[in-house]
This record gives sequence, C-alpha cells and structure tokens, in this order.
Amino acid sequence: MRLDAVGGETPSERPYVPVRPRVRDAVEAVYAGVGRCEPEDVVANRLDPWHGAWFHPYSFVDLTVTGTPGDSPAGSPDDDGFLVDVSFKVAGRLVVPVRARFTAPEPRTVVMHIVAGEGAGSVVETHATPLAPDEHGRPRTAVTEAVVAASDRRGFAVARAAAPLLRPLMRASAGRLWRDDLAYARTGARDTRITDVLRAAAAHNRAVYRDALPGIAMLDPVSRPCIRTAFVLYSGILDAIEADGYAVLHRRSVVPRRRRAVVALDGLVRAVAARRAHRRAPGPVADPHPARPRVTAPVQKEPV
Repeated sequence: MRLDAVGGETPSERPYVPVRPRVRDAVEAVYAGVGRCEPEDVVANRLDPWHGAWFHPYSFVDLTVTGTPGDSPAGSPDDDGFLVDVSFKVAGRLVVPVRARFTAPEPRTVVMHIVAGEGAGSVVETHATPLAPDEHGRPRTAVTEAVVAASDRRGFAVARAAAPLLRPLMRASAGRLWRDDLAYARTGARDTRITDVLRAAAAHNRAVYRDALPGIAMLDPVSRPCIRTAFVLYSGILDAIEADGYAVLHRRSVVPRRRRAVVALDGLVRAVAARRAHRRAPGPVADPHPARPRVTAPVQKEPV
C-alpha cells in the first residue's frame, strides 16, 4: 500500500514481491486481523527475534540468533536481514528445527524465508496497514499475513491435496499468535499505567545501584575493575530504557555498541593494571626463627 501523501514516502517503481514457492507446489493461507496499535508496533514485533520464544513458548522453542546485518559484507544478500535457528512445536515434544531469515523490504512489511531445515523455501509475509483511528482517536492497524508452505518431501503431495482442510488450521494457528501479539501491542508502552510501573521499576533499580556503589571500593583491587565495568554497563541499560520511553514491551533497549566498547576497554585496562600491581606487591615475609610450639605434659588424674 502506498502512503505518499500521508506518510511522506517515496513510491517505488513497482510493488515489492518476495521470492515465493510456486502456488501449485505449495499450500497457502492468509490471516487478516485489526489491532489497536501503530504499524511500527507490528513491525517491531516481527523483527524482535526473541519475541516468539518469550511470548509464544507454545509454538517456538530453542531460539538462537545466528546472524545479523552487521555480520555480512555490504551488498551481500544477507546484509539486510538476520538469521535465526528455531524449532516450531508440532505436538507435545515433537518439534521441527529450521533456519529462518527475516527481512523488512518495505516500511511496513516483514518477510520470513525458511532457508534450511524442514520446509525450506517456505515464506511468511506480514503486512501492516494503517487505518483510520477509532471513535476514541486510538490508532488502528490492519495485519495481513500470508503463509506459503512448501517442502521437497514426497509426502507433501498429500498435504497439497488436503489444502482445503489445512488452510483453516493454518489460519487458526496464525490467528492464535496474532491475538496474543495485538493484545501485547495494545497494552504496551502507550498504556500509561504500564509506563508508570516501568518508570518506578527503573527508579528502584537506580536507588539500588546508588546504595551498591560505595561497596565497589570495598572489593579486592583485582576484582574491582570487573564489577565496576558491569555496574556502568547495567546503568547504561537503564539510560537506554528511559531514552526509549520505557517501550521495552515493544522492542529491546540496548546500549550503543560504541559505548559498550569504550566501557569494556576501560575495564580491561583497569583490570590489567590491577593484576600487575597485585603481582608486584610484596607478599608476607616468613620468620626465619619461628617460635617452637610449647608442649605441656599431660595432667595425670589420681585415682579416686
């Protein structure tokens, strides 16, 4: 959808269409829903790789981020997405491990490609379209998600034949996830009550840090630089949370990489200096004439 006048976006020459399996070789289903949130809430939800494992443990387990845009050279196919190893729960303890690649080719579109594992080549496209506010002036967003599943297994031909029966199940599965996610977005940082709770929690943590700060000077000099570095970094996380407006329910607040590097380097220099000083410090001097222990004769008791 183009929002040239409303969003001030420069239109592309043609719509973006991601690589998809051929329709005759796949089983497709489309979910559509409306949430009381902004489009960026939907995009942030989908681009948070840990969200699925944290908020949907009934569907996703064993999630590991294996690649980010910064890990790939500029101009390579993977420089605009991140890779995730994750297992989808099928039933009980039965899971299907896959590797997925997430990209955001347009401002309100997120695409997930299964690049390895069961169903390699399958695609999940998520589109967030802003709608007119409701009667109370609250934002609304339409979520449209298309699942195009494919597999090179011979048995998948049976799944294609049963597509009319599978589509309602696929829509129901997507609907369950999005009901939770849209409720999550609706009750996020824009709910002032939750923001107040997060602000109070941050203030409490700062008070704890202030009380703990004098204790760093009481530590062993060798351990002091490491604890001080952790203290500065964790205080920086609180700074990032406050700078993000306490929107931690929508996205992760992180300390900038340059700031982390500077603090870590400072801590390393301090730790090396402390260890060198400790090695140069004279140890206890042994007494060349130690006093002999006094030996007393046992006291014999007279028989009664």
